Amino acid sequence: MRKLYKIIEDLAHFILPVILFCCKIKQGVIKFHFSSFRSFSIWIFQIKYWVKKNQFRFGKASIGLIILFFSLNPLQAQDKRLIELSGMVVTERGDEPVGLGFAEIQIKGSHRGVYANEKGFFSIAAQIQDTIEFRYLGYVPATYIIPDSLGSDHYTIFQIMVKDEILLPQTVIYPWPRKEFFKQDFLAMDVHESLAEIAKKNLAEENIKRLMNRTSYDAQASTSYFLTKQATSYYYYGQLQPMNILSPLAWIKFFEAWKRGDFKKKKKK
Repeated sequence: MRKLYKIIEDLAHFILPVILFCCKIKQGVIKFHFSSFRSFSIWIFQIKYWVKKNQFRFGKASIGLIILFFSLNPLQAQDKRLIELSGMVVTERGDEPVGLGFAEIQIKGSHRGVYANEKGFFSIAAQIQDTIEFRYLGYVPATYIIPDSLGSDHYTIFQIMVKDEILLPQTVIYPWPRKEFFKQDFLAMDVHESLAEIAKKNLAEENIKRLMNRTSYDAQASTSYFLTKQATSYYYYGQLQPMNILSPLAWIKFFEAWKRGDFKKKKKK
């Protein structure tokens, strides 16, 4: 009877690490991995060879505890499997979701991350139970924890981000250093000329022409002029551009300008 108890005790010291190393509990079902059992057998053989070579003497219980300690890490590594997390980073504008282009997606506690494309789509490799952080300028940062109950290596999400509204206190800008200067300027103001007369002067044709000659093109006008000129050159690409001297429309415009007297010398005032 003592020998039977001894055999059961020796088996318990080795069976428990084998179960922890080779089996995985998922959703209440225990699964046995033969590949893990083969790796475990090779690992046990290497330990026995190392102990015998160095002539160490351990009890069977001590060896069982050592195997149990080192078998916990492979068990943890099985839960940290890699998956591909993809999806869209969107926000609500009106009643429709709109993608946030070039949003920042990063795994918390690491230096790994990606940027979404111009439509807000992203794809990143992560591990189970990793915390994914989403950031976008002007929006509240959001986080998402990958659940450990996924049954596939691919997972898709739609991350909705909310605008970060910052209310600043009201600021009133006055044209005077202090309120006391307002009374002095108000009493010295010339109100003889009506607003209608001031508007007529500002909208006079001569003033508008003078401003048009002095004012340079803005960015939009310059871009429009350049694109129009470029499109005209592409229209005749690979061929000779026709000369306006042979165009009947150009001759009609020339005679109309001649009749109006556009080519007469204007007398200097």
